Parts: sequence; structure tokens; C-alpha cells
Amino acid sequence: MLWRSTSNHSLKFSIFKSMRLYSLINFYISDLQRGLQTAHCVSEISTRYVKTSPEHDVFEDWAINHKTIIILNGGNSAMLRSACEILGDSAVKLNLPWSAFHEDENSLDGALTSVAIIVGPEIYAARIYPEMPESYIYFTPERKGIRHHKGSAEFALCQFLQSMRLA
Repeated sequence: MLWRSTSNHSLKFSIFKSMRLYSLINFYISDLQRGLQTAHCVSEISTRYVKTSPEHDVFEDWAINHKTIIILNGGNSAMLRSACEILGDSAVKLNLPWSAFHEDENSLDGALTSVAIIVGPEIYAARIYPEMPESYIYFTPERKGIRHHKGSAEFALCQFLQSMRLA
């Protein structure tokens, strides 16, 4: 079991929970290229972190036990750059693996084409309830509530990912 310390509580990732890689793709990219750009990000993540880092542990757990990939419409270049900032900031604060992929200068003038992050259900399955609109809450299988308060990296990541649409 992997424990990730956060600002307000601990997020717990384990092989018993479904982890997902979310990839945001520039909407001008063709359907086939969406998968290829996502593969570039997966490759970047696999080589980005040292084997002793918590991010590498999360990536390895995802790669061995989960492999779920969700490809989202990242919008135009400006929107994708904004996504890069939000995901990168949250990933650093929460010790989550992430990457951004730029095509080389000769192919697409160095364009940012994909941004990806790996998260557990504490992020992607968290919901806002009418009784508590200032928090995202995830209920574990044991019905324990994990709350992500407004202003936290977890809240920002939940809010951002849930605002995106499939590519």
C-alpha cells in the first residue's frame, strides 16, 4: 500500500483501488494522434521519476495493476497550457506522476500536444454534495468520507478533471 501525504489528510493508493491516467489532448489533434500523444506522455512519466520516488511507485502500481487511460479534450493550445499548470502544480503538491509532451521543433514547432496525470478514486470519484458545496467528498468502500476542502490541491484537481469532457 502506498501512502501519500497531503496538506489536509493522507490519500491512500493501493493495488485494490482503481487508478486512472487522465490525458488531456489538444482538440486539433486527429483521433489516431490522440492515442499516440497519450503514449508519449506515458513514456515521459515512465522515465521522469527516480525509482525511489513516491511518484514512481504510483506509476509502477498503475502500469502493473490498473492500466486504465481516459483521454480528455484539452482544448486549444492556451487551454492546454493552463491545464499543464493546474495538473503540474497539483501533482507536485500531492506526489502524483504527471507529464507534458511537446512535439519536436521540426514536427509541430514544439507544440504542447498532451498533458497527463495518474490519480486514484480519491480524486476522480470525489463529488460535491449540496449539503457541503465547499468540499469534494470521496467515500471509501468502508463508507469513510475523505473531504477535499476548497483551496486545497485535491479540490483544484477534482474540480478541473471533472470539468473536462472526453476527447
